[in-house]
Amino acid sequence: MSLLRTEAESALDRVSDRCKEAADAYRTARAATHDTDLAKLFVALEESRRRDSAALEGEIRRMGNLPGAPDADRETMEHLAIRVKAVVSTDERRALLASCRQPEERLAAAVEAALEQNLPAATLALLQRLREEGAQVRRRLTTAPA
Repeated sequence: MSLLRTEAESALDRVSDRCKEAADAYRTARAATHDTDLAKLFVALEESRRRDSAALEGEIRRMGNLPGAPDADRETMEHLAIRVKAVVSTDERRALLASCRQPEERLAAAVEAALEQNLPAATLALLQRLREEGAQVRRRLTTAPA
């Protein structure tokens, strides 16, 4: 295992971190909502992003390195912001959906950056799948019925 990361490993690690951030945002939003259907959506999306992160961590290990850890202080602040927005908003549902779109947009940017790296075909296929699923998730968060 190398102590230094390649650009490709760093890019994959950022995508994994963004998956974890999105999963944590869904968990926070689920805890903040009183809408059962919305809570089910958040649970499904959280589970999906945790699986994605685990798959990416496996790719990083196969490349000969260890995955990093997300910034806990930043995550705490983001979760607090989600809860505050839900409490002060006149439309809790809309506020929670918007709060979850933000980490998904950061994830999409990280995926695009990782796709520019010289990576094995299987890793690129995983990133392509994340790109496609991410677009669907962002549309769903934008158009989720009331």
